[in-house]
Amino acid sequence: MDIHTRFTQMNYTGSKYRRLQAIFPACARAQSWMAIFFVVSLCVDSPAAAETREEVVPEFDAFFKMDDRTRLFLKGAATRGEDADLSRGSDQYKSNEAAVSLDFTLQPILRARLADEDWEHNRYFWMRVGYHYLGKFYDSEKAENRGSVELDTRQPVSDNFWFTGRLKWDLRDIAGENAKRYGVRLGVERPFSAGGRALVPYAHAEVLYDTRYDTWNQQIYQTGIDIGLNNRWRVEPYFQYQENTQSEPAHVYAIGLIIKYYH
Repeated sequence: MDIHTRFTQMNYTGSKYRRLQAIFPACARAQSWMAIFFVVSLCVDSPAAAETREEVVPEFDAFFKMDDRTRLFLKGAATRGEDADLSRGSDQYKSNEAAVSLDFTLQPILRARLADEDWEHNRYFWMRVGYHYLGKFYDSEKAENRGSVELDTRQPVSDNFWFTGRLKWDLRDIAGENAKRYGVRLGVERPFSAGGRALVPYAHAEVLYDTRYDTWNQQIYQTGIDIGLNNRWRVEPYFQYQENTQSEPAHVYAIGLIIKYYH
């Protein structure tokens, strides 16, 4: 094989590789996120089996636009898991959640230019007020009725990354016991597109204060990716790790899938 022929083949192979890169620009990003997830999983201590629950959480969310600044949010989720105990085997855990909320976009005060942005798809600062029912629908005496108020923000920090934050206040009635819970959540997301779809990988951490224990007793770490299918439908697979210092189980590992509908 002469030098000219070898050079031509190398150039052809290189052009094929470049086309693959153009078709699949998300591959390198996905590998980076998988590496991050793996490192985080290694950093989490392996708890005793009796202190651990593993959960699977399918969820369906629906958003209905009411006007330019308000939308209705409906949520339904079913949690299924196992409490591992070496002495007793595994105990099945089941819980359901149904929620209805209103989202109110708040007018930006310090950055007036954002008032002309697309509020439905680019919410920078909004409030959510809602009601949640958690428990088994056939055993309401052990269920939780929860009113909640949230303040959420989403701000650009560079050309590629966005900062996300949330302040939450829950007023809870847990089987007749009243309690309050306060939460602070911080996160980061990196929107991009691949194959004609909008993708938003993210990671966030949240700490929760429970008045039943008068302490910050819960930490939640979550990472996932929001995938746009079309203008109406999105899906969001995620992994979540939860640590409880005052309640059982002490450690919860959850894999979830959220199906989202927008109207």
